[in-house]
Amino acid sequence: MKRDSYTKIVATIGPSSSDYKTIKALFKAGVDVFRLNFSHGTHEDHAERHAIIRQIEEEEGRTDRHFRRHAGPETAHRHLARGRKR
Repeated sequence: MKRDSYTKIVATIGPSSSDYKTIKALFKAGVDVFRLNFSHGTHEDHAERHAIIRQIEEEEGRTDRHFRRHAGPETAHRHLARGRKR
């Protein structure tokens, strides 16, 4: 789906939305960016989701963007705490 808009649709892929059929439906509905939350799941889970997204992009002839959400405040807090101890 091609839109003339500055608005982007971001979909977070998680356990209930990580199968091929669901990701394909999101893609067809107009999702611009797929977000992978690395705070939950294993590396294998994320690798599988990433492979599905890339497969669909290839099938549809459109390369979307995706970004990874690493652990948030708790990680930042740990890094700050370590910095203060030095």
